[in-house]
Amino acid sequence: MTKLNISQASKLYGKDRSSIQRKIKNGELSCEADENGHKQIDLSELIRIYGEPPKSDTGATLLQSGGVQQPDTPYATPHYEQEINFLEKQVKALEEDKKDLKTERDRLLDMLETEQKKTQTFMLEDRRNREEQPQQKPKSLSWLNATLIGCGIVITGALAFIAWVF
Repeated sequence: MTKLNISQASKLYGKDRSSIQRKIKNGELSCEADENGHKQIDLSELIRIYGEPPKSDTGATLLQSGGVQQPDTPYATPHYEQEINFLEKQVKALEEDKKDLKTERDRLLDMLETEQKKTQTFMLEDRRNREEQPQQKPKSLSWLNATLIGCGIVITGALAFIAWVF
């Protein structure tokens, strides 16, 4: 199987050398020492931890040069390539949908904020209008009292007159 040193593995997967060394130290990633005492990591171990290597110019060059070759895997079939292409298109479409939804969310939040500001302004203006209007005192009903008392006197007098006449 293909063996990689830590530098090659970090370039292949786009990881820091320290991340790979930490996984080796913690026992999450196994490695062997070559005849010079340098750590060599089996490609299958890297695939177990990080998954298939990403497709990039750097990774392809690394795997093709330096004695490291891409292993034969069942993933290299045309059927899987078609499925990968289909899934990549779906991911792209979903990313566009996500972008559209974020835009719509931002638009709705802006609308909500505008409406809240309008409501607050209206409430402040209403409060100002109430404060600016002079407090009107209730109209005095003394004229009505005087009128009723006057009417009562007249009626009482009329009744007394009627009683006197009859």
